[in-house]
Amino acid sequence: MRVLAGINVLLWGAFIWIGRGLLHNLAERAVPGYPNHGQMTYYLYFPIGMLTLAVSAFAIGRVRKLRYVALSIEVLVLFVFAPFFLGYTGGM
Repeated sequence: MRVLAGINVLLWGAFIWIGRGLLHNLAERAVPGYPNHGQMTYYLYFPIGMLTLAVSAFAIGRVRKLRYVALSIEVLVLFVFAPFFLGYTGGM
C-alpha cells in the first residue's frame, strides 16, 4: 500500500511540477488568452486533484476496515495516469 501510494505521489507530484513550470513560462510570454482555463485545469488542477486523492486514500488505508477500499482507489488513480500521460504528451 505504501509503495503504491509513493508511486502515485511521485508521478502526480512530478506532473504538478512540470505543469506549473509550463504555465509559468506561458504566462511570462504575455500572449493574450494564454494560459486559458482549459490549460490550467489540465496541467495543474487535475494533477493536484489526483495527488490529493492518492494521499487521502493512503490516509483512509490506515483504518483496517477500509484498507481494500483505499487500495482500489490507489490502483484507479494509477490507472488514470496512462490516459492522462497520452494526452499530456500530445497522443501518439
